[in-house]
Amino acid sequence: GEASLGGGGILPVNNNKTIDIGTFGLVSGTCIMGGYNGFEYVKSVAIHEYGHQLLGGTSEHLTNGTWGMMYAYGKRCQVVNPFERHALGWINLIQYNYNPLLPIEIDDYVTTGQALVVQLYNSPNNPYYLLTNHKRISPLDKIDRTSDGKGVYVLFQPGSSNIDLKFYNSEGRALWTIDHYATHPTVGVQVPVYKRGLNSPSGYFDTDAIGIPGGGVIEAYIDPITGLDVFEPLFAGDGKDMLKPGYVEVFTPWGNPALNGVGFQTILENNVIKINQKIISGTAISLPPTIPQNLSVGPSRNNHPRLTWTANTETDISGYKVYKKTTEEFGWQYLATISSANFEDISETYLEDGGLGYEHDVHYRVLARDDQGLESLPSKSVSATVEGALLEKKGTHELNINKAVTYELEPNFPNPFNPETSIKFSLEEKSSINLTVYNMTGQLVTEIASGVYERGFYQEKFNGNTLPSGVYILRLTAQSLENRAVNFSKTIKTTLLK
Repeated sequence: GEASLGGGGILPVNNNKTIDIGTFGLVSGTCIMGGYNGFEYVKSVAIHEYGHQLLGGTSEHLTNGTWGMMYAYGKRCQVVNPFERHALGWINLIQYNYNPLLPIEIDDYVTTGQALVVQLYNSPNNPYYLLTNHKRISPLDKIDRTSDGKGVYVLFQPGSSNIDLKFYNSEGRALWTIDHYATHPTVGVQVPVYKRGLNSPSGYFDTDAIGIPGGGVIEAYIDPITGLDVFEPLFAGDGKDMLKPGYVEVFTPWGNPALNGVGFQTILENNVIKINQKIISGTAISLPPTIPQNLSVGPSRNNHPRLTWTANTETDISGYKVYKKTTEEFGWQYLATISSANFEDISETYLEDGGLGYEHDVHYRVLARDDQGLESLPSKSVSATVEGALLEKKGTHELNINKAVTYELEPNFPNPFNPETSIKFSLEEKSSINLTVYNMTGQLVTEIASGVYERGFYQEKFNGNTLPSGVYILRLTAQSLENRAVNFSKTIKTTLLK
């Protein structure tokens, strides 16, 4: 088939006949004729060519990783992007009001046409960011090829046309290499299989065309966990490219990707996503730190697990917290606070090569903390296989039977939290317990748990979704049913930060 805006060409038809479109001259409008690749393909070409009629010539073509009416292969999808909508007057733009204390709510982009624009007046050509919230309410919202991908998407416009538009992928830029070539199971041709290396500001998003010899858009890659080849078009999304509370919340000048002097944070208030913006010069540093990147683990000189990661570059970083998990039942446990970007866990030892004995996996993750007491979300986790039977490790149900268990209320995690935190406690004997929450005036807020509990370890959730930000007191009381002389009580403070 032939599809063009004006122009000309030779269109093949049935019975070895052709039509010379050039004989019609450079006509105005869109010319769509035939198509052998199915309705969806023909429809996308028709929309693309109609986009030329509305927006202009080749300068309105899209770069890899972005999306819009001017879609072509290697782009994300054909959801009309906010730059195109703005050019056509199809958008409800929210202009940043320069109040750093007032989070801005943006509604679903596809159904309302709403987008937040942040202009950078201190830069040449007045570039700006466009933020859209994709709740994926409409079946037409195909911002991601997976069923997920709900969240806030950030586009940067440093120029004046579609071809200048850039997508800021929350997975960050990384160093990519071509590991090998393999036959694509769908199209039956050899394609490069990419391998993701360290996250680096000088690298490429997985939605980009990879700018290395022989590189292009990613249609096949090595799964970092299984090591197997995966044949999926990452340029069309993998459900991991957006900002979202609890996933990736913060974009700042010190992150990957790095913004130009401004910062955004997605927060959740009453189940509504809002944007906490720090646009005025010098205010972005007041946001929480970005997530530590490139966490890895390997044996130290003494054969203990040694963690290393890329140090955060924020000027107010005070240190890092290290967390460890040995069992799902007891979850992540605080291990240490340190000032440098490395840590050695001397409580664990790798099994020597050729050695005989029990072994099990331990998992680690880290988070960054700043001088304001704000913390990043945890990094991706890494694991190590170390000596020892799992039954020897704290936190298993078997431990409750074979080891001494004390009465304890542990610090909740995360803290500060929004809107939910985990509370862990242990009971030395079968007991009648009450786990309650009070505000700072001593008023009872809620009862989390009560009743008769057997000896052992427990974990409960506290959800502050309907509560205002502030400091709250968690209190555990336990009366032993085996020894009436034992009466345990402990309180800890926690902060709900919305």
